[in-house]
Amino acid sequence: MTNILGGNGNIAQMDDDDVNFFAILYLHTINTRYFDRPLSYIANSYIILESALDMSDSNFLLHFRMEKDSFRMLVEEVKDYQEFLPIQGRHSSLYRKKAPVTSQLLVFLYVCGASGSDANYKKVASRFAISHGLVQIFVDRCTRAIIRTLQ
Repeated sequence: MTNILGGNGNIAQMDDDDVNFFAILYLHTINTRYFDRPLSYIANSYIILESALDMSDSNFLLHFRMEKDSFRMLVEEVKDYQEFLPIQGRHSSLYRKKAPVTSQLLVFLYVCGASGSDANYKKVASRFAISHGLVQIFVDRCTRAIIRTLQ
């Protein structure tokens, strides 16, 4: 620590450049939760899930236990469910954009079709490069949407 602050560890003895450096570093640390986090947030991409729609029909059926045509019909049925729509805040501002309905349904179908430990949310999350919390949210949301649609 004495090397960082100067020979005797006294801030008063430091030159102005060092003081300015530590002041800027301190303000940056206070304003950001993590020291090395990028300044701008990069939204999660659903590239892996979107590429699932490019699979052959037989591979899609194998992974998601549903044919592509049936999947597209299911998307059309549930896409207007209230939890899939964007939420508007108090001052007419939209909250963060939700994942596409197709991505959410693909995760739901994969979890429903998986057997044993393959249905573990953490394994599913790592397969699709999303967080396991999102897997749970997607499964819960799609379950409610399908039940509401069938009622």
